[in-house]
Amino acid sequence: LSDSGTVAATSTPVRTYAQWITAPAGVAGFAYGSGGYAWVWLGAQVSGVRSFILDITDTANPQGYIECSRLVIGEHYELVTNAENELGVTPVTATGKQRNGAGDFEVTNGTVSRQMDMNLNMRSEYERKIIMGIVTKNTTRYPMLISVFPGYSDKGLEQDYMIYGFLSELSASKIKVFGWNTSSIKIEEF
Repeated sequence: LSDSGTVAATSTPVRTYAQWITAPAGVAGFAYGSGGYAWVWLGAQVSGVRSFILDITDTANPQGYIECSRLVIGEHYELVTNAENELGVTPVTATGKQRNGAGDFEVTNGTVSRQMDMNLNMRSEYERKIIMGIVTKNTTRYPMLISVFPGYSDKGLEQDYMIYGFLSELSASKIKVFGWNTSSIKIEEF
């Protein structure tokens, strides 16, 4: 039996790229880049789980409801060596812009999501096998959760570099030096 205790769903301010939709964010807020992830890392000490109970309570919620869209439970892998510097998270918008026949500039408001680019340089043979297994199993068909800073003390940083989505493209695993490999991951938010 393992109990995480009480965990704040989002212990940092809600991530927002558009100030005008933050209150109330609700369903529309997530489509335009607002909202965030809630997480609990139970760690390697938990194994053989046969059931899971989740109690959600928010008595101070001004919106009167709690939106929970996905629950991800499963094994995790933590890199032995950190990802290479210049890790990128980019806001991606589906907003359309064009000039009409009269010369006016028209904007069609679109959704906002994020994309993460991660270079995995100098991976050992052990890590290459694990990463290739994950990428080969998921390919571009199944989503995955990536958290670059799991359990980090700065929850805002952890929130910004956590993404649940699909691989946007498959990358080659290359031998950089005998016994050391390199690859990259590009994932687009679900």
